[in-house]
Amino acid sequence: MQKRTVLFIILSASTLLAQQKNAERPLAEPNKPLSFFVSFVRGYYDFWLLEFIGDRAVNQKNAELISSIIHDVGMDDYCIEFRRMSYAAQAIFGRVNAFVIPSILTGKRTHSLLYLSEDWFESLSPQEKQMLIRHELMHIKHSHGLKKMVVGTCLSILRAIAQFYLLNRIDYRNHNRYWKESLVNNGTLFVLAVALAKYSRMHEEEADMLALESMTNKKDAADLFRTMKNEIQKPKSRFAIKRWVRWILKPLRRLVASHPPLGERIR
Repeated sequence: MQKRTVLFIILSASTLLAQQKNAERPLAEPNKPLSFFVSFVRGYYDFWLLEFIGDRAVNQKNAELISSIIHDVGMDDYCIEFRRMSYAAQAIFGRVNAFVIPSILTGKRTHSLLYLSEDWFESLSPQEKQMLIRHELMHIKHSHGLKKMVVGTCLSILRAIAQFYLLNRIDYRNHNRYWKESLVNNGTLFVLAVALAKYSRMHEEEADMLALESMTNKKDAADLFRTMKNEIQKPKSRFAIKRWVRWILKPLRRLVASHPPLGERIR
């Protein structure tokens, strides 16, 4: 209970700090008009979640760059809102980051959100900016969010069926039934997580290749991932036990990672 209270206080303070630091920024607006229903859904999610991630617009220069890329990849009829990640969001998701929240329930061309860690984005070269924005736009254009939702739902149903079948085969007269139940529950959950992570990595690889194909000048396109690798790689711990644990857990982390390793993306 105390941990939850402390976490709530930290998140609340981070939100207030982020809002204060972003107060000089205008609110983000969609680049296309929204219907009453979609505006209501947008406001609902802003109220409960998205305002915390960031509800302020990117600066005019970056907005014009994103708009030009949208036109170049043939997505002029898509409704996309360009938002700056809040400082609280950068603390949680990482400063070296950008992501999209696609419109799943309201249609792929109705309303999507593109979030940028704008301070980091400003430090990138023009070619790196092109690759980053095109990668995120490919997620929207090819409905990766909707596909993940459908596949995730199907895999969850299969997991529930397998779990029900395996649990019914446990002999409850056996004193080891608790460990068997735990093995079934956690085992099926782990398999589900690995399958979803693998599917997510496939989409990331597809978005990389589609973004690359859409670029006229493909030279140095991989510099984006080199820059990311240099900025987010963790230094080796001075404690041998920590280095050993990280080495042991590295294969497991790769199994459940939502993105391919940056080294593989560069190759």
